[in-house]
Amino acid sequence: MQNSIRVVVTGIGVVSPIGIGRTTFADSLSSGRSGITRWDVTTQGLPGSFLIAPIQGFEGKEYIQPRKAMKLMSRELQTAYAASMLAFQDAQIDRSSLDADRMGTVFGSELLYGELDDYADAVKKSVVEGEFSSQTWGAEGMRMMNPLWMLKYLPNMAACHVGIAIDARGPNNTITSEEVSGLLALTEAANVIRRGVADVMLVGTTANRINQTRVLYRRHDKISRDLADPTTALRPFDLTHNGTVEGEGAVTLVIESEAHAQRRGATPIAELVGWGSSCCRPSRPYGMNRQAIVNSLQAALATAGVTAKSLDHINAHGSGVPHEDREEAQALAAVAPGIPITSLKAHFGSLGSSAALMELAGSLCGIAKGEVFPTLNHHQTDPECPVDVIRQKSKPWFGNFFAKTSFTCSGQAASVIMKRL
Repeated sequence: MQNSIRVVVTGIGVVSPIGIGRTTFADSLSSGRSGITRWDVTTQGLPGSFLIAPIQGFEGKEYIQPRKAMKLMSRELQTAYAASMLAFQDAQIDRSSLDADRMGTVFGSELLYGELDDYADAVKKSVVEGEFSSQTWGAEGMRMMNPLWMLKYLPNMAACHVGIAIDARGPNNTITSEEVSGLLALTEAANVIRRGVADVMLVGTTANRINQTRVLYRRHDKISRDLADPTTALRPFDLTHNGTVEGEGAVTLVIESEAHAQRRGATPIAELVGWGSSCCRPSRPYGMNRQAIVNSLQAALATAGVTAKSLDHINAHGSGVPHEDREEAQALAAVAPGIPITSLKAHFGSLGSSAALMELAGSLCGIAKGEVFPTLNHHQTDPECPVDVIRQKSKPWFGNFFAKTSFTCSGQAASVIMKRL
């Protein structure tokens, strides 16, 4: 029997390459703005240039209190904190009226890469006669590092900092499953509420895939660096798709039981009605798996108690990598043939563990505008992608349900079904 406790979204906080705050983010999606740009690293003594999607104009000190806490926060933790404060404001929550014991946090995260400056002095100290010496590193080099540096990069620290800041004494958890982290975190947080353990949960994600340490060793750099317009680089499901562009971002949703939202007079944005996840052996070395997407979406529809025909649209993963787009499109067509799809990555890049929740936030922001935002840079669908891609202009909302899907290159997939309210 389905649990009678309904879980609704009441607040959205965004720190992204196309804007900070829900309103700016939504306006950027509606106007077709892209945050992808070219990063010339030669000025920093590094080779070449990269296409990236950075956050512009973010200052952690504008959001973080006390400011001295920033000493123990990497950029990922700072953006997560800011997104959470923005989500609280958006939900119009009076913290003094909440039962702190019935409020918690669940975050999606991944490996947080340290900044090169954190290691510079230690590495220099460990160079002997022009060669790096591991023996000297252990004996002398590590002593040059801040003994608390690791606290800046632990994946679970976003949930901890946010939980402390809002005095959330309920469940506190972190899920580290790359691109599906956000949807798994949302499912876990919703089930905490459905079990009657909490009334309010903050669900967040944060990632920085343009950190210098990561960029130097990243796997995806197939897109031409010589494009006249970097904003046209990422082209999900398009005939000319040829790779992805990585970025950074953080997003937080406030979710609560419908009864709690009603008691405080909140206006819900949407209800989480279905969810599913699956993990299958990758179809190729370091590859995704079509069947995992099929399994997760079918499970989400079954949990929601609706058929694929009930969906207004599917907010797809849409990485822009040709074989991934094709596998995903074929999986979606197998479960929900003819249902329009959109992908929002061309606006803000591939955000790792923040990707799914940021993209979901895009559809949620579209509810207030009455539009489903189109897939940027999509002109002609790859014939091997048997899907109806929303392109050129927004699609008006018709149905009440939509799906969000996401996957990793390790064979995992997750899906959720949302109902607009």
